[in-house]
Amino acid sequence: MQISPDSALPMLKSINYPGKLSRKERADYAILYSRVQDELQIRKTSDSLIREAVNYYAGGRNKEREMQAYYYWGCANKDMRKMRAAVNAFLKAVKVMPDKCGGLYLGAIYVKLAACYEDQDMYADALDMYRKACKVYREQHNEMELCYGYRGMAVIHHLQNQLDSSLLYYQKALSIAEKYDDKRWRYVVLSDLAHIYEKKKDFQKAYLCVSLSIAIAPSKDRLWAGYFLKGRILKHMNQVDSARYYFNIAKTSPYIYSHAGSCYELYDLERKQGNFSAAMAAVDSFLILSDSIQETTNALEIEKMVGRYEAKLMQQQLFLNNRIKLLSLGGLCVLIILVFLLKDRLSKNKIIKLQKQLNGLKAGILQNTSFDEDTNAALDSIKPENEDFETYFKMKLDLCLKLYKESDVYRKIHVIENDELRHKIHLNAAERQNICESLYENFCDLMADLKSQCTNLTKQDILYCIFLMMNCPKYVILLCTGISEGAFKTRKSRIKEKLGDKLFKLLINKEC
Repeated sequence: MQISPDSALPMLKSINYPGKLSRKERADYAILYSRVQDELQIRKTSDSLIREAVNYYAGGRNKEREMQAYYYWGCANKDMRKMRAAVNAFLKAVKVMPDKCGGLYLGAIYVKLAACYEDQDMYADALDMYRKACKVYREQHNEMELCYGYRGMAVIHHLQNQLDSSLLYYQKALSIAEKYDDKRWRYVVLSDLAHIYEKKKDFQKAYLCVSLSIAIAPSKDRLWAGYFLKGRILKHMNQVDSARYYFNIAKTSPYIYSHAGSCYELYDLERKQGNFSAAMAAVDSFLILSDSIQETTNALEIEKMVGRYEAKLMQQQLFLNNRIKLLSLGGLCVLIILVFLLKDRLSKNKIIKLQKQLNGLKAGILQNTSFDEDTNAALDSIKPENEDFETYFKMKLDLCLKLYKESDVYRKIHVIENDELRHKIHLNAAERQNICESLYENFCDLMADLKSQCTNLTKQDILYCIFLMMNCPKYVILLCTGISEGAFKTRKSRIKEKLGDKLFKLLINKEC
């Protein structure tokens, strides 16, 4: 397969009953057979064989085989001039292609896609594909394959009558072919260059190119197109006898276009030379052939029109699919934003409600005024004449803890309390200070009340009181304050002495 594909073909044909193979073996056989046909440039007339590989590998785990199946399916459809199906297959091959296969197939797929677009007169898309192919080959430092891309872009520019651009890319392809002494590529590019120079009316260069291409042609028995072109160039150079000689050789071509073209050029040449009998014989032959040419041309034009229509439908479908994806993505983003805003709004409303309850509680206790509805509901079991600091402190503590659970510092401490992360989290001095300041801010009113009952409490004592009220585990307190376990126990005992048993019990319900 790698060294001599023409030897691989008879080996594959020697398998008498491929239908008796397992599904996987038939799929692999189809890929190998299609690959040999592609290497030997054998035109495929059916896609039934390669479809077995597509059906077997589509959606499976073996992405390399799936990509190969789609690629050779595209090649089969291209040969059958089913351009829409070919483009779809090539695009699927690109989509499922694993990274390790990009170097072998990606450039070839872009070249095939470009040829499909070129056949449908979609020149902008074809140029884009050829550029992508050239980029792939340059990244791989694969200069010989670059000839495909450069020649393809030259042909597209030629079809658009951009002769200077076409000439530039042909010269790039020719320089690579000469560098590696590749006669096949030199023959192809020199033949194309002869057409360009003929259109530019530089007949000396056109004659030189066509003569060189004929001299180095890989096969000497199929040079009718070259002889026809050389005759036409000689006609422009007024070398009538030489032109007549090459037209007569080209007229023996089994290909109708070369045959008919030679007859017409002979008619024009003989008419200008005054050989009217020879001119009439030539034009009679041309008219006979022109009817068949017209029928073939009409059929090809219809095929191209169908191909362009199918390509347009495919582009519209792709545009519609992309639009649906964008709208879906936009709708999802809007939904996420709305959910976030709603959650944020609910959180803010909850905080406002708790703050109102806290303010109502404070006003009711200190000013002996009525509470708001939610606070009254919470305190309806407490008689005003029995209200004391303990009752007030418990209610305020409950509200402050609810507010604390809506804050960012609560989420930070909640992460620290996670048993799985407790040994992985380390706080620097700035982070510890930030947490402590946030706690002071959240519990400032409550601590002011506590300070009024026990004036000898320091700021550090108040911070530890906050941690005790939140029932934080000991390792969280040590991590957030950065002190040793012994210092923690000493400070806890000192706070208990300062507050007394009654106030201390208000802060803590269990041992840390």
